[in-house]
Amino acid sequence: MRAFTKTLFFLSAVFSSLVLAQAQDSVTFSNPDISFVFKRCTCSGSTAYIDFMVTNQSDTDIRGFLNYTSESGSDYAAYYTAAYDDEGNVYRIQNQNNKLSGIVIGGSGPGYQSGFSFDLPKGIPVKMRITLTGVDEYATKFSLLKVAFRDMKTPIAYGIALLEARGLPITR
Repeated sequence: MRAFTKTLFFLSAVFSSLVLAQAQDSVTFSNPDISFVFKRCTCSGSTAYIDFMVTNQSDTDIRGFLNYTSESGSDYAAYYTAAYDDEGNVYRIQNQNNKLSGIVIGGSGPGYQSGFSFDLPKGIPVKMRITLTGVDEYATKFSLLKVAFRDMKTPIAYGIALLEARGLPITR
């Protein structure tokens, strides 16, 4: 029985790390000098909190801005902030009244509108928390999370950059 318990514990630990590693592997960002590491997604009632650790690995500090909505018909139409769960729900900020209620980066914020600024000092990990309200009680993961930024030192106009994370498991 003791050997079975140890084996079960070991397999549980391996499975948990594989799920987290899978989520971390699915995180991409337009600027390779900035890393985003998925930490966790917890849900209390109908409010979800998605936590990342952000590290600016460039040689200069960065003051970035959130870019919640895109300009329709522009080259930047794909750069918007939204989350999609596995129950088919979309959480998007548009006109500041939808379900993606705020993003806090390094104690600045929460940002509820485009133009919200934050600082990423070089080499210092900074916490980023995304808060979603009205999350479906049956959702078990966010299939896709997109967060658009400006002034992130990319070659695209306005330094636009996009964080994409897929398959983020929700812990309730």
